[in-house]
Formats: sequence, structure tokens, C-alpha cells
Amino acid sequence: MIATVLALVPIGLLLAFGYALQRLGLPGTAFWPLLDRVVYLVLLPALLFTSALEADLGQTQALPMALTTVAALVVTTTALVIARRLVTTDGAAMSSVVQGAARVNVYAGFAVAGAVFGDQGVALFALVVALAIPVDNIISVLALHYFAVPVRSSWRTSLRSIALNPLLLSLAAGYAMRGASLTLPGPLLDALQLLAEATLPLALLAVGAGIRFDIAGASRRPLAIAVLTRQVMLPIIALGLCQVAGVGGTERAVVMLHAALPTGPAAYAFARQLGGDAPLMAAIITATTLLAAVSVPFWLALVLP
Repeated sequence: MIATVLALVPIGLLLAFGYALQRLGLPGTAFWPLLDRVVYLVLLPALLFTSALEADLGQTQALPMALTTVAALVVTTTALVIARRLVTTDGAAMSSVVQGAARVNVYAGFAVAGAVFGDQGVALFALVVALAIPVDNIISVLALHYFAVPVRSSWRTSLRSIALNPLLLSLAAGYAMRGASLTLPGPLLDALQLLAEATLPLALLAVGAGIRFDIAGASRRPLAIAVLTRQVMLPIIALGLCQVAGVGGTERAVVMLHAALPTGPAAYAFARQLGGDAPLMAAIITATTLLAAVSVPFWLALVLP
């Protein structure tokens, strides 16, 4: 456990540094939204493409690992919907609680995977993300369409945004090129790898800059349930499914990493644009981000030798 915690210390420091820069107004308020777009549209796709291109997953439990991750998301969010009356009677708040359980901060996930497991961990986490991102987007869209009012997007628009997700496209391109035994020209591949190396530190600074400690505007009961679901219930379900599916070793640890991560910042944009409870969503993101400093090392230490 000590080794895991030590590997996560630099990540925590970068988050704190990003928060401090934002609070100091450096380099400016307009910078952080732009950095988010650069990370999402350029840097993270470069990381996923190069990871997929170089990944050697032939001897791993890759498919059971990814399916177990997705099954944990589906089981957890289904349980929330079944217990809706215990969560909240407000539809907008309910949609944000479901999003809080379904969406994952992949930036932090890649950083932890690289720090704890190295290149193989990044490749495994990329495979998990490839299957989980469409599922958590579909769950979020379903929750918003079913619970939140008014909903201001069509099903076609929502599904199109999933299909054109740059993370999925970059992963698909990388695995397709690897499967076809194709290579990129050396200078181009070197440039993409340089972009990939810049991804995680910049992404962590952006996550840190997004932390907000003012959660007074959020409903306390839905907030508490969302946080407990994301940081406790989902990891427990994921661990049980790993046992059932026979997923072990590093693959099980990657499943647990995905389950213990905080809620992703994209959930706030969805909530704000599609009729969800945006203040509650912001509070869920902040609370899970802060608690992940404890939950991620705990769950990883539980499954690592």
C-alpha cells in the first residue's frame, strides 16, 4: 500500500498546483476552459492512439476486464434507478446522481494507471475506457432524457456525439493500425509521442483547477448518495464481479481503479446543457475528486499484492 500511495503523491501535488494556479488567477480565467479543450481534443487522443498502437494485450484478460467494468456501471446505475424514491423526487437531481455514478475522470485514471502500472497499465486502462465511454455516455443520455426536464437535445444528436467521440476514434485508429501491421513515419510518431507525454501533467492541472469547495448550493441527500455510490458501492460491485468473472492480477486492479475514480468533469456540461441539476453535479465532481485521494489508494491496495 505504501508503494501505491507514494506513486499517487505526484498526482496529488499536480492537482493541488492546478487548484493554486486557478485561485491565483494564473495564467487567466480564460486559460482553463481552453486547456480542457486541448487536452480532450488533441493531447488525450494522441496518448490513446500511441498506447493502442504499441499495446501488447495478447496475454491479458483484456475482454473480461473491460466487460466487468461495464457490467459494474450498468448494475450500479440500475440499482440507483430502482431505488429512485430513496434518492430524490427531483428529476433533474436524479439525473445528476446517475451521471455521478456513471461518468469517470479518465484524465486522473490514465495518470494513476501510468504511475502505478506503467505502460501496460495505460494500455489496459485505454481498453477499459474504449468500452466504458460509450456506455457511460448512453447511461447519462438515458438518465437526462428520462428524468430531467426540459431536455434540449435529440436522440440523434446525443448518439452522434458518442459515435464521434475523439477518444473512441483515436483508440479505434490505433488498434486498427496495429491489427493491420501498419506504422507511421518516424517523425510523425515521435511528434505524437511528445504530445502524449504532455497529456497527463496538463490534464491533472486542469482537473485541479476545476476543484470547487463551495457545495452549499447542492441538495445534501442526493449528494451524499451519489458520492457513496461512486466511491463505495461501485467499487464493491466491481470487486464482486471480478471474483465471479475470474479477473485477477493487474487487470483486476485496473477495473478497481476505474471504479474508484472521481466523477468526470464532462458530467457538468451535460447537466447544464440537457436540463440536469448543474450545482449538484458540480458538487458531486468536487466531492468525489477530493475523496478519491483516499478511495483510490485504498481499493488498489486491497487488490494489489
